[in-house]
Amino acid sequence: MPKQKIVIGMLANAGGAGKTTLAVHLAYETSEVGQSLRLSESALLVFNLN
Repeated sequence: MPKQKIVIGMLANAGGAGKTTLAVHLAYETSEVGQSLRLSESALLVFNLN
């Protein structure tokens, strides 16, 4: 049976919202049950010009 892939997205338009902390905790807990996880983080800048 092929491994199941799960995609989790975390978005917030503010710094200090805990996105990175949550991602690291998910990675740790995933490794504790013997699974692997790939983390990718990027900044999404949205500007309101009105």
